[in-house]
Amino acid sequence: MINPLILALGGASFLFAFFIHVLFWRIFRPEKQIFWLATIFLMLPTLIYGAIFLIKTPADMTSLISPFNLILSLIWHYALSAAYIMTYPPIQTGCPSLNIVLAVFRSGREGLSEGEIRNIFSTDSLLSGRIRDLKSDGLIDLKEGAWGLTFPGRFLRTFFSVYRRLLGLPAGEG
Repeated sequence: MINPLILALGGASFLFAFFIHVLFWRIFRPEKQIFWLATIFLMLPTLIYGAIFLIKTPADMTSLISPFNLILSLIWHYALSAAYIMTYPPIQTGCPSLNIVLAVFRSGREGLSEGEIRNIFSTDSLLSGRIRDLKSDGLIDLKEGAWGLTFPGRFLRTFFSVYRRLLGLPAGEG
């Protein structure tokens, strides 16, 4: 059975990482945002949980939380963090679906025609910002006039391909 302390500890560590993320972004907005998100939400907590595990003796840990529950707390933290990291890019860059919803909302009772919705976007607004973000995150690189995936880009592509297969979703679609 899952101990409520597992959920509380994993949730608290996620909120702590979120606080660090917001503070860091307010002071200094990094170029390689995906790298820093992974560092703040995945690497830093792993080090902290590892330090807690190594510093506490097994006898000390059982009075507060067992090593097994500590690992489960970290897994809960990872689940929350992965969900946040996956939703961050559309929130940060402006998801086209969200932009459409906001535009329709702003239009009031009159609504928007399909043509008016199409006029919200230009090819430049949809692509140039995404290419710039992918390049600054080191996920793509321009070589001999063609964009290609870097090693981190290939890793991310593989991760999401496996994730989509696990969910039973077709590869390469939305």
